[in-house]
Amino acid sequence: IDYYTDLVAQGGLEATGPGQKEAYDRIDAELPNIRLAVMNSLSRGDPSALSLSAALGQYGFVRNRLPEVAHWCIDAAAIPHAPTSLRAQALQQAGFALVLMGAPDGGHALIDDALELARFAGDRRRLTEALLMAADLRLETGLDAEARPMADEALEIAQAIGDELLIGQALVMAARAARARVSRDEVARDLNQALAIFERAGDRRQEGRVIVNRVFLWLEAGDLDAAEKDAARLEALGEELDHAIGKAVARVVQVFIAIERGQLDRASELLDSSLAIARECGYQALLAWCLAAEAVLSAGLGDDRRAATVLGAIDGAGGALGGERWVRLRLEALRGELGARLGSELASLLADGERLRLEDLAAERV
Repeated sequence: IDYYTDLVAQGGLEATGPGQKEAYDRIDAELPNIRLAVMNSLSRGDPSALSLSAALGQYGFVRNRLPEVAHWCIDAAAIPHAPTSLRAQALQQAGFALVLMGAPDGGHALIDDALELARFAGDRRRLTEALLMAADLRLETGLDAEARPMADEALEIAQAIGDELLIGQALVMAARAARARVSRDEVARDLNQALAIFERAGDRRQEGRVIVNRVFLWLEAGDLDAAEKDAARLEALGEELDHAIGKAVARVVQVFIAIERGQLDRASELLDSSLAIARECGYQALLAWCLAAEAVLSAGLGDDRRAATVLGAIDGAGGALGGERWVRLRLEALRGELGARLGSELASLLADGERLRLEDLAAERV
């Protein structure tokens, strides 16, 4: 297992620089052997399973293997006498996976355990990473007020450590968490500073995270040309890394842009492809974004009842929509438009939608 642990650890280091795709490809090629090594170590209660499982977190996200990696992390974290800092990393990765897969309560509980362990271990780097993950997942589930102090603390520690990549990640998180209370210019400044850090490092995955946030800033400002340019860059990054979720996110933001431009046929085609990937990935916030786009598109095509039903389903999914301010604002505007056209019928259609699962609505279209 030491060989595969070293392989994945080296891949993790390379995955913060220009060799990201090659690093993930090497892990892909060895995945059957890695799987056997993890399972054998878990069966023996060997703590080395923890090092290997915990190191696979970002690979699992990029290559859409989060559920499998999450199960390994949870099982490995339960091994007696495992190192505290590694347990924190494993629980952090497992919590991330659970929230993305639609189990926010369990995910937040694991992340909070990871935070407690990181504080106890006195590991400032691990604590910063856990704070960033906790803030990110709270934003994913609409808990913006809880995310803000975590993002601010992470930025403070990252700056004290002096790690540029951690500072970049913390700048992105702090900008997202502060979006409702600071100006677009301030958010753009922090995002651009973070983007410069990731460009210098060649960290393409983190570049993509910055760019998707910039797309929504452009949409909020009504600058569709800038939004489209960044969306194309986002799609290119997803293709370069063979990042399924990244490619689907790029397509769904292009759906929103096409709708805003009045290109409804193009929006419909893009939506079908994004929904197919979102269903395959099982990423709840991405699925909710796709259905938010469908609600707006349906209204644009004259199907107000479908728009209201989909909107109700998103309401019923609680925080699944995530913390993206522009999407929320666009749906609130849609709700007002539907109310004006449907009158008292809107309430019953919303109630009908709340009883439906996002997955079932998505399946109706694909």
